[in-house]
Amino acid sequence: MSDDVKLSPQDIQEINEKVGEATEEQAVKKEVKNEVTLSSGYVVRSMPIPDGLFMKIYERFPEPKPPKIDRVDGGKTFQEENRDDPEYQDAVSKNRMAIAEGMARVEALKGTEIISVPEGAFSFEDDKEWMEELESLSIPVPRTASRSARYIEWFLYRVAPRWEDRNLIQDLRMAVEHISEEEITQAEATFRDTD
Repeated sequence: MSDDVKLSPQDIQEINEKVGEATEEQAVKKEVKNEVTLSSGYVVRSMPIPDGLFMKIYERFPEPKPPKIDRVDGGKTFQEENRDDPEYQDAVSKNRMAIAEGMARVEALKGTEIISVPEGAFSFEDDKEWMEELESLSIPVPRTASRSARYIEWFLYRVAPRWEDRNLIQDLRMAVEHISEEEITQAEATFRDTD
């Protein structure tokens, strides 16, 4: 080929340096500060969560099946799903809440690390009043449950008491792990297709 371009070693070095600079700029743009301050004042960082834990949540709470109704078309009767059925809609809503609660519990135990406790608050080990407070509100407390189960209850009560906090934790994990909304939708579809 007569159009071949010959590059000198200096040209190659200059190109490599420019590519390296561009790559570093992209890395800086993608770098996310891995911490968030929650409404409670606690500061947490995101920790990687094994994908299998989320799959277990979806397996535990399979999507409800809509009821079938008869539809007559041209003298023939067909069965079709009735996704507008109120009981089905209620079941879907409860299923989504159960999944969201399961995800929050996984993220509390395996997906976060507390890096700062606000002034006047306590760490899990030092908080002696949280169980009594919940009991006074007639909320059962798992006194005989494992330490992990008690930690999850404490975390969701003291550290991330609001759904907004749970969303902040999830958003942080997604940003740190560079997970897009599209990837979540694809993963959910994969988890749901386990029938």
